[in-house]
Amino acid sequence: MKTFKKYYYLFILLSVVFFIIYHVYSSYRDKQKFINSSYNGIIMEIKFIEGQHGDMNIKINNTWRLCSWENKIGNYIKIGDSIVKSPENTDIYIYRKDTINDKWVLKVFKNI
Repeated sequence: MKTFKKYYYLFILLSVVFFIIYHVYSSYRDKQKFINSSYNGIIMEIKFIEGQHGDMNIKINNTWRLCSWENKIGNYIKIGDSIVKSPENTDIYIYRKDTINDKWVLKVFKNI
């Protein structure tokens, strides 16, 4: 009976360690994927699609992109804004046309 308890606790401990390692690695992998991604263009449409944990989807130059960083800049971006994300960079640049003097105004979101 004692060996059963020992193996039971060992199994629980290994399961918890595996769970933690998996989620840390998954988070790291997603961050690297974001850092290496690049896109630019005009935001044509914004949608929240069910089943994607409330993440925002934006249409840039006729291509849909899932935006898991939505909670950081989701309240700021609008249709018609220009968005730029360079590879090897975590900053996102949003350009919005000023209605008064018809110039593009830059807003930088650092370390998304």
